[in-house]
Amino acid sequence: MRALWVVSALSVPMTAWAQWSSFDARDHQVVDPFAVGACSDAANQEVRSRMPSAGSVKVTHTSASVSGENRVDVAGEGSFAGAGSQAQTFTFRCTYDVKSRTTSGVTVLL
Repeated sequence: MRALWVVSALSVPMTAWAQWSSFDARDHQVVDPFAVGACSDAANQEVRSRMPSAGSVKVTHTSASVSGENRVDVAGEGSFAGAGSQAQTFTFRCTYDVKSRTTSGVTVLL
């Protein structure tokens, strides 16, 4: 019985090691917390510049992913009150540069 226990105890670390060796750190990169806020603000400003009468502009959903060493791509959706208080939606994309802390490529589809 002891021999079986030793064999099974040795197989656990080998299995764990095999699982760890397939770990891909690129899937677990941390997104700069300022990226989503900066791109959401940039999208908000773009909506307001194109629709000056837009009221209550809100970003309702965002998705961020690391794109290169110093960049984060952010995509999202939002809504605003248009003419006659009709709710309208928009989508946006934006790139955030982590080093310079700036946004670029802000695209809003109304």
